[in-house]
Amino acid sequence: MYAVSASDGKTIWSKKVDGWIGAHPVAVGNEIFVRSKLSTLWCFDSKSGETIWHFPHEPTKTEPVVSGDYIYIGSNRRIVAFSVSKRIETWYFEFAKEQPTSLSISGDKLLVGTNGGRIYCLKAGPGFELSSDKVDLEVMTTDERPSFELSVKNNREDRWPSMLIGDVTTDDPWMVLEDKVFKLRTGQSKKFIINIKLDELNKVGVHDGKLYVRYLYGVNEALPGEEPETVVIVPVTLKYIDPFPPKICVEKESVDVGAVTLGQTKKASFAIKNCGKGKLVFSLNAQSLEGWLRVVDNQSTFSLMPDETKTITVEVAAYGFTIEPGDDCQKTGVIEIQSNTEQSVIPLTVTCRIYDMVLPTVVSIPIGSKKASINGKKVDVIPPSYVSGSRTMVPLRIIAEAFSARVSWDPSDRSITITNCTSQSRFTVGSKKVEIIGIGEVKTTTIDSPPEIRSGKTFIPLRAVSDILGASVAWEQKTKTVTITYSP
Repeated sequence: MYAVSASDGKTIWSKKVDGWIGAHPVAVGNEIFVRSKLSTLWCFDSKSGETIWHFPHEPTKTEPVVSGDYIYIGSNRRIVAFSVSKRIETWYFEFAKEQPTSLSISGDKLLVGTNGGRIYCLKAGPGFELSSDKVDLEVMTTDERPSFELSVKNNREDRWPSMLIGDVTTDDPWMVLEDKVFKLRTGQSKKFIINIKLDELNKVGVHDGKLYVRYLYGVNEALPGEEPETVVIVPVTLKYIDPFPPKICVEKESVDVGAVTLGQTKKASFAIKNCGKGKLVFSLNAQSLEGWLRVVDNQSTFSLMPDETKTITVEVAAYGFTIEPGDDCQKTGVIEIQSNTEQSVIPLTVTCRIYDMVLPTVVSIPIGSKKASINGKKVDVIPPSYVSGSRTMVPLRIIAEAFSARVSWDPSDRSITITNCTSQSRFTVGSKKVEIIGIGEVKTTTIDSPPEIRSGKTFIPLRAVSDILGASVAWEQKTKTVTITYSP
């Protein structure tokens, strides 16, 4: 290869390559490119003739063409693009069976003739670049017009004309874009302003959202067809901060409504206070398996200014239950307190015990009498209550069943088990020891006198009724009557 002076025809420099040259040299700036028949692309300094670099490739009949910073050559069944400034291969397009024989540039298109007798048109695809692949930001409740930016760029670097078309959208109501569409030529960029709607952020804390950047990417396609579409998801994490936050203070950790008679209702209350510096907004949601729990005079939301207190009333409706003697009557529900504080959800446990009996239940037993009364209703006591030594002995079954407990007898060890709503008590005839199985514990206690059997009926000392069964006992000396009141 020779460099000759145009003014006097003298040789400036010459260079020998690895085969005869079958294509015209191409000049780009101060560099000369030439393709040898042995399939090497050479790059020389146009002034000195020094070799800058060379690139081996597959055999081809095409001559190199230049557009901007890029030089394009054939390489067997491929079209290869080299960056002149970076001195690297940046992309290639490969034909299925044919080989390129000629190349030419027309506007934003590369025209390729092949040995199959066809002419293909390769359209320059755009580049795509986002200013950020995720967004993290903080917004104050006192901000007037909070927003953030996201930029989209057609970052194709070879100055080959291309167009990047698409839009930026979101499904989150707290992000709003007034301008959504972009149409960017090679090297152009566009900045999008995403406004934050504070009234859509109903609570402080972390909010996660998404931006969808949809665009048509123009790859170099040798065959006609619709442009492929790509969607890039940009995660947005917003921390919503209140510099003067409210603080929710709940009076109780749990609410025990207590005992409720089947078919009746009972109420209890607790207080919520705004212990913070900002406006407190909260709502209440009652949750119970059988629907027995509700909030009285509930509203969609409640509002409290700093230091204000609201008394909340809950109601238990003991309807629709089937309670058998000895059944577990304990019921547990939850009042879910949702607020605009960092502790956004507070579960408040509500408990009650539902009994299929009159509360309180009063049992009157005259000593020595074959009659007793339960809530004023006469019942037989055979054999009657009696005094043994200094102990008053009363019938166990009549009292236990009046208290809606289940009584079972085990003849193998002569034991009597009383099962009520919350526990079991196991008495043994002739023994002062009583085993009590409660919720989460088992213990043994001692009564002052052992149970006795008289005429096939079990009698226990009166004091055991209060100590073990949890009833209150009163003695009327004049009538020698024991009054037992059970109010769980």
